[in-house]
Amino acid sequence: MSLKLNKNKENLGAKFRYRIAFNLAKECLLGKEHVPSEPQENLFFNKFKGTEFADTAGNIKFDARTFKSGWSGARKPQTEKQSLLDEIVNTFSGNNLKEWKLRSDKNVALKNATETSIFTVGYYPGVDIQPSNWIKKEAHNDLLHEHFCALEARCLIGTSIDKIEACNQELKKIHQRWAPNEENFFFEYFDLYGSDNEYIDLVESIQTREVIKKIEEEGGLATAIIDKVIEPKRAIDAYDFFSPASVCQFLSAMPLSNNITEHPLLDFWIVELASSVLVVQGLADGFYWGNLDTYQTPKEMEDVLSTGFELLWGYSSIDICLKKYLKISKTNIFYDEYHKAFSLFRDRYAEILNEFGISVKELQDVFNEYAAQELQLS
Repeated sequence: MSLKLNKNKENLGAKFRYRIAFNLAKECLLGKEHVPSEPQENLFFNKFKGTEFADTAGNIKFDARTFKSGWSGARKPQTEKQSLLDEIVNTFSGNNLKEWKLRSDKNVALKNATETSIFTVGYYPGVDIQPSNWIKKEAHNDLLHEHFCALEARCLIGTSIDKIEACNQELKKIHQRWAPNEENFFFEYFDLYGSDNEYIDLVESIQTREVIKKIEEEGGLATAIIDKVIEPKRAIDAYDFFSPASVCQFLSAMPLSNNITEHPLLDFWIVELASSVLVVQGLADGFYWGNLDTYQTPKEMEDVLSTGFELLWGYSSIDICLKKYLKISKTNIFYDEYHKAFSLFRDRYAEILNEFGISVKELQDVFNEYAAQELQLS
């Protein structure tokens, strides 16, 4: 199902928000029969007819075609239909939505434990179980909602000023969420303040052995850098308080300084990295298409953006992403660890979307259509 882009930036993310809203109601009625990536409108209404929401004459408040059009994002459901979806979820969510409730409970527990006052978005994608909140674009506490906002800013068709403003707004939110201050527990939770981690320790150990070996063999200190070692650095060193756009580089540095592949908030990092890549790309586009030269994208940032895009939405292999993005070849001593980590990130991002009935292919189609429309307007 293709998505028609236009100057209304809300239309783009609405397709996916509506799907989440209708899927919530559908999962409540179908239980284990629920397939997030399919509308299942006929199966849904067979179940619906046996509920208290079908009137005594057996008529239903909206038909299968209406349900399918809402699920696909073709049409915004009317207020009474939104209320009906809410009622279905409120009534039948008890035995279903287990994964949603688990994420919500973990989110509440983590927020209570951290006692932070500035962090309003949830720590896990998919915690708001009220369908109308998604339809009205009011699921503000949900990380997935924030990701759709970043997508909308990235693909905004309008004036360059509008695009720059939209991307800056999203960037500032991401930048603030990761700011190393007294109310942000992320740095401690991800161990970003610490310099003692397995990657850096291993590098220092190898470098020490190599230097000693060269001194013994050559009688002096070799000037050549050990090309098979890329020295990991602390991610916190990449955070710039005065540059929201730098948050993209900061987030991309995290798996290089710490092994976060099994971290409880891995999904949060993945979605935030994806959002940051989107909005920084959109920011660069806004300046480019507006012929504005006040924003220069550093080469290092360009590598982060291009490879981040390829990693999450493109077709390049992990090998190419590592070589292009991290300048890591197969001779690097960390190659296997990095390949495993970045493969996990790509797979897990796709899994997160799939859990809500969204495919990477759909996002690829959105980007392709957006690029075509940008060219037509240029």
